Order: sequence, then structure tokens, then C-alpha cells
Amino acid sequence: MTTAEIPLTPETGSQLREIGEVDLLVGIPSYNNATTIGHVVETAAAGLVRHFPGLRPVIFNGDGGSPDGTPAAVLGARVPAEVQVLSFPYLGLPGKGSAFTFTINGQYVAKPSEDDQRPGRMVA
Repeated sequence: MTTAEIPLTPETGSQLREIGEVDLLVGIPSYNNATTIGHVVETAAAGLVRHFPGLRPVIFNGDGGSPDGTPAAVLGARVPAEVQVLSFPYLGLPGKGSAFTFTINGQYVAKPSEDDQRPGRMVA
């Protein structure tokens, strides 16, 4: 499946084309996780820089229309300068699986839980 087959906003499609190929992508689907997702993004970003130095990492949040400010919490997370963070509205079928069933060019892909507060835990 390609990004052309996924229901994305024109702005999101443009951002994805600008990024192009990345070395490491962490996809975080979300819905109403404003109170927890900032910590998850910050922890993931710190781990990317520490464990994968020299790679081009992107943290990619697909939000299911959260009314609680989840996308703003993602974009407001404090991350190292070398980590790019994107948040976009997910317009497809609800569910984590369908939110990331598209192809992004990268060597590694990881998906942490958006509400996992346990230090150092990441589901790959």
C-alpha cells in the first residue's frame, strides 16, 4: 500500500513527500492521549538519539481526531534537534492497525504504545 492509497490531508501528503526517505521511523497512533503522549514522544526521541546515532529519525503521529489536544502535545514534546516530529489527522478506519498500514521508506520501523508510561519500554 502506498501513501497515495491512504486517506491523508493534502498537507500531510506534502509533508511526507518532503521528508522522503528516513532511516528510522517511530509511528505512534493516538486518540485522546494528551496527558500521556508527550512523555512517550520524548522517551522515544531520546532513545533514537542515544541508540541510533547518525541516523535520520522521524516520529510520526497519526491522530484519530482527538478533541483533547493530543496532536498539540505531540508537537510540543521536547525532543533533540536531530529528531523530526510530525502529527497528522488520520482519516481512515479507526484502529491502530489500519492507521499505519502504508509504506514509508526506512530501514527500521517501531511502534510504541501511545499511553505507555513505563520507562524504556518500546514495542517494535
